[in-house]
Formats: sequence, structure tokens, C-alpha cells
Amino acid sequence: MPPIDLELIISAATPTVAIIAMAYTASKSRTAILTGTYFSEMSSAYAGFLNAAANFVYHSDDLQSRDVLSFSLYRLQLFASNEIAHKSQEIFLLLLDWGSHPHSGARSLDKEINEIGLMMRADLASYRKTGHH
Repeated sequence: MPPIDLELIISAATPTVAIIAMAYTASKSRTAILTGTYFSEMSSAYAGFLNAAANFVYHSDDLQSRDVLSFSLYRLQLFASNEIAHKSQEIFLLLLDWGSHPHSGARSLDKEINEIGLMMRADLASYRKTGHH
């Protein structure tokens, strides 16, 4: 039996290991980029909904502010956890009621918006740590 050429085995294995390591690194890098992009969009959607809700309270008679509120709700629901998506829908309906009867139920509306804001902060913090809801 001929002797095993250790240098030949090492020279053949080195490029293979390098290719595997490069593919793994590229995969992890792509995942990190997608996670970062998703986090950015989620943060923007959350802020957009809260901004649209606040604007709607002061301009509930303006059709454009209603459109912006609707758009921000649908955008938020693309990125939100199920709990936040459901809560945002409830707040949307409360806001529409607010628009029909301004100044009735202001405290409960404020409480709900504050609560979802806290839920959003917790979700963002969790997502930043784990990369998922």
C-alpha cells in the first residue's frame, strides 16, 4: 500500500473548507441584511401608525388624514406581531368612532394608544435581540 501523502490531502481539503466557510458567511450576511431591513421597516411602520393616529385625532374631519391612517394601519400589519396587528385594528376603529364623535372617549383612546406604543417598544426590543417576533 502506497504511503498517504498528507500534504496532498491538506491541499485538497483547504479550498473545500474555504468554499464552505465562504458560503456560510455569505448566507449569514444575507440573513443579517434582511433582518436589519425588516427591523427598519417595522420601526418605520410602527412610528408611522402612531403619527397617523395622533394626526387623525387633531384632523379627524380631513379625508386625507383618514387615508393616511388607513394606509399606515395596512403597512403596520405587514410587519407587526399578531398581537400588535389586532390591537392596531381595534385602535383604528376607536379612531374612526372618535372622528364621528370628537372629544368623546378621549381618555380611553389615549390609554389604548399609549398601551400599543409600549407593546411596540417591547416588540422592537425583542426583535432586535432575537431577530423575530
